[in-house]
Parts: sequence; C-alpha cells; structure tokens
Amino acid sequence: FLDACSSASDGIFLSYSRNTVLADLNEPSHYWTGFDAPVEDVELSTTFNVPEFDIDAGIEQARRGKTPVVSLTPEQKEAWSHLQGLLSFENRPENLTPELAKRLYVKERREDGCHIAPSYSALDTYAENPYEFFLSRGLGLRKKEDYVLSPKNAGTYIHDLLEAFTNGDLNVPGSPVFNAGEAAADAIAHVARNLDENVSRNSEHEEDILSMLSATAQTRRFKERLEDTFRRYLVDLKNRQMENQSQAALGETGFNTKDSIRNVRDGIDIPFELDGKTYHLDLSGTIDCISVVNREGEDTTYLEITDYKTGNFSNLTTNLDIKLENGIKLQLVIYAMLIEAHMDEIRKMLEDRGFEVRDRIEIISSAYARVNDEKKGNSRKDDRYYEIGISDEGYSTKDKTEITIPFKDVENLIVDAYRDILSGHLEISPYQLGSKNGLEYSDFKNIMCFDELFGNSYRELKSRNTDTKEN
Repeated sequence: FLDACSSASDGIFLSYSRNTVLADLNEPSHYWTGFDAPVEDVELSTTFNVPEFDIDAGIEQARRGKTPVVSLTPEQKEAWSHLQGLLSFENRPENLTPELAKRLYVKERREDGCHIAPSYSALDTYAENPYEFFLSRGLGLRKKEDYVLSPKNAGTYIHDLLEAFTNGDLNVPGSPVFNAGEAAADAIAHVARNLDENVSRNSEHEEDILSMLSATAQTRRFKERLEDTFRRYLVDLKNRQMENQSQAALGETGFNTKDSIRNVRDGIDIPFELDGKTYHLDLSGTIDCISVVNREGEDTTYLEITDYKTGNFSNLTTNLDIKLENGIKLQLVIYAMLIEAHMDEIRKMLEDRGFEVRDRIEIISSAYARVNDEKKGNSRKDDRYYEIGISDEGYSTKDKTEITIPFKDVENLIVDAYRDILSGHLEISPYQLGSKNGLEYSDFKNIMCFDELFGNSYRELKSRNTDTKEN
C-alpha cells in the first residue's frame, strides 16, 4: 500500500481522525514518514477541549436529555447538540401506506381480484428480514453482477448436467442401475451439444457460463473438477437407488413457469381478503428431480422430491425445523404442495416417460441433495441427503418426526406474511437463530445500516411447537 501511494499522482490525499472515540489524540503510524508530503491540520477535532469534561458521563447525560454542568462555548454547544441528536437517532423506517405497498407489490389485476406470484425465495427474504424484502422485491434493487465465474455459475452447470442425465437416454425407466462413467460422459456431451444447436431453454446464459469455464487453462481445470464432482454424485445416486428401490424420473418439472423441460400449467392459488378486496397468491416453482419408488409387493408408487444444492450444505440444514415453522426455507414444503395439488398431471408425465405408476401414488419425502465434495464428519450413509417427511396431511422434519405440520398452516403462514406486506409493514428486524442471522449473507447491509445502538435488534426465532436444540 505504501509503495502504491508513493508512486501515485500528487492528487492523492490521505486523512485520519485527530481523536479517538475516547477523545485521546491519534498519532499517525511510523509508516507515515514514508510519504514525502506536507501534513495539514483541517481542524475537524471532535473533542470539546474542556479539561473537566468527562466524555462518558457526558454521553450518559445526553441520553437522559440533560446538559453538561461545565461551561461550553457556542461552538462547543453546537457540537454538544449534534452529539445529542446522534444519541437520540433511531434507525427505524416508517411504514409504507397501504396504497403505496399495493402499488409496489401487486403486479396483475384480473376479474377475480389482484394476483401476486411469490417465489419461495421471496418468502424466505421476508421471513429473514422484512426490510430487505422491501429493498429487493419492492424497490427492485439488485447487486451488480460482474462478468466473472462465480459459485452460482458453477451450480448452474452442475444442474444442467443432472437434468441432462435424468431426462437422458441412459436413464432407462425401470433400470435404476447404470454405468456412472458413461452416463456422466453422455450428459456432458448433451449439454455442450444443446448449446451448439441453440436448443437449450436458456442457451445465451448457459453459453456464457461454458465460455467462462473454457476460457483459460485454470478455468478448464475447474470445469473438469465440476464434472468429477458430478460423476461422484452419480455413483452415490446409483447406490442409493439400489438400496431404496428408487429411480430419478423427471428432471426440471415446472409449475406455472415458462422455462422448464416439462410444465404443469397451474401452480397453487391461495385466495385471501384484505381491506374488502380479494387477493390471490399464485405459488409456482421448478423441481430439480422427482424420483419414483416402486417397492415389491406394494400397490403404491411413492414419490421423492429432490432439490440439488452445490453450496454450503450444513448452513442450509441446521435448525431447518425451526426455520420452516417461521416461514424460512419453505422450498421443499412448497414443492410437495405443488405436486399434491397436481398429482394427476405428474402421473401422466411419469407414464409418458415410460415409468410404472401403480394404482396409488403418494409423496413420501422432499430432500436437499448435496452435489459437492464437502464431507460431513465421519458420516458414511446418506450424508448427501437431508429429508423432510411428507404425507397427505403435511410435513415432518428429520429432527421432529413425531410432529406433522399441516400444509394449511403453511398456507396461513404465507397469507399472514402478505397481509403484513400489503399493509405496508417495514421493519429492520433480521432473524437470529443460534450463531446465524438474517444479515449474514445480505447484499444490503450497507443500505440498512443495522446498529443495535440506534434501536435495531435481532428477532430470535423459536419453535412454535416444542423446544429444539441447535443441531
């Protein structure tokens, strides 16, 4: 840094505060002597320069609205008033008017009422921190994305490979055992061929990702590592299918979406009333994989839902039961609700693909699948999967299998959130759960300026049923 500044132009200015927060004088580092430049005092001292003034006692007096007993000059009084103003400041946004909130969030009006299409990620954002929902979903603020290879790009490539395998010719219906090496090579070639022929659903974006992965020797090695990760996942998938009598069947199945391989036209319509008007929440989504389980001697075909995760797996699954009860990470539950609402269409898709579907069909689980090389302690079996149980009545988590949460409760949770949103509720209140909180991965921390000294606080998440310790 010193070398860089020393060789820079004469137009660079470096500054530091003359005083510490305790009113002591700051002394410049000995590295300062490396600069052959004049030092100018701009007289912006924050001290009151009153010998008998106790800054700590003064702050306490300011908090109580009292004036210091010492005699202050007019300039010092002005500085004191400024300090009082800072201490009384509260970083609390005002609520929106309901009229403004509806203009921000209601995008479609039909004869039967106003329609809103919330994604599970939008619901996550509101439950994690309502003010971030306003910034991202209301104002439409976005973090600027640079044209660089990111973990998100790597995840997209692996998702494309898994989709190509599931829907490919080497995944033969009724044959859960396959050659992982051949299947991986076929999927890799399929993705590249689709982009060459411009038949991919999102070919321009995916072509950008492949071009970045193939740009340099280093990125090509990274691409090879991603493909090795994909192969290892297929090996574990084959073993899992042999043990569970299951088979991946439908890749990329959308509900009320445009870009999926196969699509159910409708999602789920959740109507509710607010201020004398009817609103409709149109839930939609795209499921990475639907697997079938046909056990010997049974007349039921069971379905397993899988969502692939290439990022940090443990952060996602820790205390998932409490997060779900508070409206966070509802993705797996919403996917199950979508299939339950459109089971006949799913049956037809499976039969058209060539899979056996028995007289009865029901969902038994919805799971995150870890598609990376992260190791989870000494666990050997099924450490790639984190499941929640699904039944006709609702869901149950891995940690609280004795409790079933009805799907109707989930719908009510979503409706309550949107009642608050459309009423204009604004609050900087990120959740806190163990060592994790709703600001940890936020792109908007600098905008929100969360500070407990200025009235902000975390909202502690608790189980609504029974106390649950951190996993």
